[in-house]
Amino acid sequence: SDNSTASTLSVNAAGTYSVTVTSANGCTATASAVVTLENAVPTVNISQSYVNICSPMGDIALTATGGGTYLWSTGATTSSITVSGLPPVATYIVTVTGANGCTATASVTTIPNIMPPAFVSISNNNGLALNCATPTTTLTANGPAISSYLWSSGETVSSVIVSTAGIYSVSVVGFNGCTATASVTVTLDNTPPTVTASSSSPVCAGGTINLTSTEATTYAWSGPNSFSSTVQNPAILNASAIDGGIYTLTVSNSGGCTATATVEVIVNPLPVLVITNPATGTSVDITATTVTAGSTLPSGTVLSYYSDAAGTVVLTNAAAITVAGTYYIKATTLSGCTDIKPVVVTITTCPSALVLQSPADDYSTGTQTKTASSTITATNKVTGSATVTYKAGNSVTLSPGFKADSGTVFKAEIGGCN
Repeated sequence: SDNSTASTLSVNAAGTYSVTVTSANGCTATASAVVTLENAVPTVNISQSYVNICSPMGDIALTATGGGTYLWSTGATTSSITVSGLPPVATYIVTVTGANGCTATASVTTIPNIMPPAFVSISNNNGLALNCATPTTTLTANGPAISSYLWSSGETVSSVIVSTAGIYSVSVVGFNGCTATASVTVTLDNTPPTVTASSSSPVCAGGTINLTSTEATTYAWSGPNSFSSTVQNPAILNASAIDGGIYTLTVSNSGGCTATATVEVIVNPLPVLVITNPATGTSVDITATTVTAGSTLPSGTVLSYYSDAAGTVVLTNAAAITVAGTYYIKATTLSGCTDIKPVVVTITTCPSALVLQSPADDYSTGTQTKTASSTITATNKVTGSATVTYKAGNSVTLSPGFKADSGTVFKAEIGGCN
């Protein structure tokens, strides 16, 4: 139909094509064919949307339309791709192949519109380590453009006051819809210290009260007679009865926690000796009640007698002292409190009657003079080189057993003490 006389015809347009064939005998025949043409190019578009805008870099979703198959410049073969970590500007190309094999290409240049992610931190006003001195702390959520708060404790405000140990977290939502979470750990040490108060009680009046505490950080003592102290182990000197009673100790540890203990102190009275020196005699009894009359001696007080002021050398003849001097009487109460006072003993040198016996009164050396205001009776012995004189006011009697050896000097006189 295009007037071509060849047996074959190439066509590239739609239409009805016919051919007439003439044989050698001049006969003819005609045939026709309808040719169609589909060469429409697919229409391709790329749309972009922002996803994961709260991530640090933000993501963009690119979607191509146009049907058929897809091939992106990234190598992806899906209709949509998501690109992350974008540079400020980037170009992406997609080629779409339609069902008829025709292709079309489109490109897009992305300009990220990244929203900043939400950010939150937690600050405090009293630290995170709570104790008795710091029983609470205020936790505050800080961050830019926050629209709402939700704490793990349920509060929906920016600041919460906490007083117990635990992990506290807060979730916030920014005005851009992004969320963020932060948490802190709060500790609490409110264990009171272990405290024990003791003393040196009982003590005697005039002694020292020693108060003792177990180890702590601070100390506060209080007690009778307006006593107070902040040292660990205070001492009360020259104690008296008004210092006796209950002492209270309050201690604290490094965390400010406190504990209290008490101790009772007993101050026992001292015995008070009043001494009256005994009368002069040849033998003096310092155990006589007249010597300590007027003393203040609690019930059960024991008196003891010594020859030294320290009260260490016991006097064995306190009821019959024959040697003049200063002796000591010590009073000891049932509680162990003591008083010691001196007593002066004066011995008469000229007794009324004197008895001299052997061997206690034997003389063998030196010069001896024995006197009595009335009588001397002697049964002793004078030997060796001794020189002995007996003087009595009325008589000197030499009884059986008396002996004055040759070579000694012995004289008996009536004359007494004068």
